[in-house]
Amino acid sequence: MTTHDPHTEPTDLGVGKEVTITRTFDARRELVYDVWTDERHIASWFGPRSFTNPVVEMDVRPGGRMVIHMQGPDGGIYPSIGTFTDVTPPERLAFTSAAYAGVGGPFLLEDHTTITFAERGNQTEMTLHAVITRAVPEAAEALAGMEAGWNESFDKLAGHLAVLQGTMDNDRGDAMDHASFRENTAPATSPRTGYAPVNGLQMHYEIHGAGHPLVMLHGGLETIDFSLGGQLLPALAATRQVVAIEQQAHGHTADIDRPLSYGQMVEDTAALLRYWTSRMPTCSGTAWAASRRSVWQRGTRIWCAGS
Repeated sequence: MTTHDPHTEPTDLGVGKEVTITRTFDARRELVYDVWTDERHIASWFGPRSFTNPVVEMDVRPGGRMVIHMQGPDGGIYPSIGTFTDVTPPERLAFTSAAYAGVGGPFLLEDHTTITFAERGNQTEMTLHAVITRAVPEAAEALAGMEAGWNESFDKLAGHLAVLQGTMDNDRGDAMDHASFRENTAPATSPRTGYAPVNGLQMHYEIHGAGHPLVMLHGGLETIDFSLGGQLLPALAATRQVVAIEQQAHGHTADIDRPLSYGQMVEDTAALLRYWTSRMPTCSGTAWAASRRSVWQRGTRIWCAGS
């Protein structure tokens, strides 16, 4: 759910512009607060759709520094540097943030953002309130897209929370009866997407359905859509939570300066699963049969079958 308050009238340079967004997440308040204050989590969901975060540094305390470098799909880097002004776990978080036009580039704008977290049963109502405190004329485009960018970011946050919640549900599910398990495996209405920081990559993933997770590996030089599209993902997602990933230099996952090999992709897949949880899901692939033993050894408790 998203609600907004009326925006105040900004000045010509955008100073005084306010954005208030309220979203309700299917997760406990402590978990939602944690994904705002842990560098590993922030790297996975922060920023608009198709943006990644190659640099995240957070000293979460009043007066602590925050540095985030967002990278757009065109490869451009958009740094923001800020300071935490209020850290009250798990109720409230506030910080300043100054945005720049590229690394070492000119200043664009600064805002002060406050996020509150309210318990709503097993859900969390999160409210963001951001106020522009400084801006230059060149920031007009960024200001115009400010609300849309936050909403895209929160869509990614919802997907990231779903992964974390699915893992915890599966751990609890070992002690559930059969009726509870059927309820837990009801398919989701739409896929969730995100990025995970893995061995220097920002690895793209999609989540389809709900239940015990199954990781799908695309074929060589292919993408999720090309290798796993059609009826395959919907059919599997009817009874499982299907996690589809894209490897280095494939699809949405950008290339980095290192050799590309099956061995490295095995390491990246295992690291991705360790990043998510110590309880590994089942793993299936279309072109990795030769490497499945290595995945088992590196990932611990992964079953990976190539076709």
